[in-house]
Amino acid sequence: MLEAWLNNQGFKLKITYRKTNLTFREAAYETMKDIRARTNKNLVIPLSGGADSTIVYRVAKDLGIEFKTVHQRYWDGDRLINEYENKFVDPDTVDVYQDIDCSPQGEFRTSQWFKEMWEDWWPSPYWCGLYSWIKDILDPNNDFIIAGGHSGVKEWNYQDNLIWFNNVGTLMPVGQVGITKEGFESSGFLMDNPIILYAALDRSIMKTMSGNIKFEHPFKKTLFEHHFPEFDHLTKIEPSRWSWPGPPNKGGQRSSHPQMFDWFKDRSEYGEIRGYIPDHTEFNPIEKLDLFFDCIDKNVPISGEWQEWNWDLSDYGKEKLQYKIFTDKTEYFPSATPRSRLW
Repeated sequence: MLEAWLNNQGFKLKITYRKTNLTFREAAYETMKDIRARTNKNLVIPLSGGADSTIVYRVAKDLGIEFKTVHQRYWDGDRLINEYENKFVDPDTVDVYQDIDCSPQGEFRTSQWFKEMWEDWWPSPYWCGLYSWIKDILDPNNDFIIAGGHSGVKEWNYQDNLIWFNNVGTLMPVGQVGITKEGFESSGFLMDNPIILYAALDRSIMKTMSGNIKFEHPFKKTLFEHHFPEFDHLTKIEPSRWSWPGPPNKGGQRSSHPQMFDWFKDRSEYGEIRGYIPDHTEFNPIEKLDLFFDCIDKNVPISGEWQEWNWDLSDYGKEKLQYKIFTDKTEYFPSATPRSRLW
């Protein structure tokens, strides 16, 4: 399970793993059973076309658990931006389509909610907020959302004994933060509980892969193919590489995150290590892979923090960046609500 405590002065992250003899496949089925047992709400699975939502769908289906599905389609005029992923979504598996106009003048990007959430509170490329726009067609009093999630680990090198973690925005996917802020109960499936988090880091597979290996690509595809060989696993194109509508950046290219340009510029002037943008501030509590394994084998949580007082912040940095996000109130975001019983 992942937990984050955030305010405008810094953040703390905690990742809890629990050693288990369950395989990743077995842990996935146990996780889905637990999700169904701990909520009386309707289960909703957003289908993207990618491997994560496919596994969530198949596991729930195999268990005979009732749920409904939503597929979001992102439009730039009559051009379907997520066309590649959309092709892998079987229309017969979709209960509700949500069509979103991603143009600068569309309802999504001109909404007060978007400005308050993704420009002021958690500055992000605008496409990061698209998933949480699902709020407009669901009800937090009746619907429980099951998303994909993350392992908590970005990359490793088994031979060189090194490990790297993701930034705050990836560890706590901004879409899940968005729906949590809207009052929804939810699960980031791969990080729902300490058992599945541990099982996802299958060392029998990790040992066979040489060099710097990222969890998302190619490890996760190999993990899924090994434990769920009965269906195909689409490796999605990263949304940052999609052709998003927006004003050109300084290089004249169409930017995937036009409203973020000034934030990157501010961070550069401010000092790379001293900036605090949730989507782009690193979290590296451990550097040695064997120490990481030793911790999770002993059920020791991985935690770390970035706090404003560790650095001599300039007035420029405070005015332009640091105190433009969040408030001084600490907010708590877990990867699953209510908490899983698989501890």
